[in-house]
Amino acid sequence: MFKLSKIGSNQTVLEISVGPAEARQRDMYPFERISILFSYETPVAALVPDSATNLIGRRGWLRTDRKYSKTTTKHINSWLGNKLYVKTVPQSDIDALLHHTGYNRKSSI
Repeated sequence: MFKLSKIGSNQTVLEISVGPAEARQRDMYPFERISILFSYETPVAALVPDSATNLIGRRGWLRTDRKYSKTTTKHINSWLGNKLYVKTVPQSDIDALLHHTGYNRKSSI
């Protein structure tokens, strides 16, 4: 299940349910969500639950290592807030996470 939420000007969060199919379909526990922050149309940060670690070999709060505009940096910092453990990862990891979810951003964002 995919859910898009506009959280600000040029900022969108994509939530993707992971876990047992029946739980996802009924929107009930036990399932978790992967969250991916888009700044403009670019995925730049993510929250990966333990249950989805196998997708890219990482979990937790992630942010891209790529430098974009000052505005995109503000979007990332605002979304991450004061999280204590944020890993900086290659942009390719965030792109791979999006790819593994099967989400087609070109037709949706």
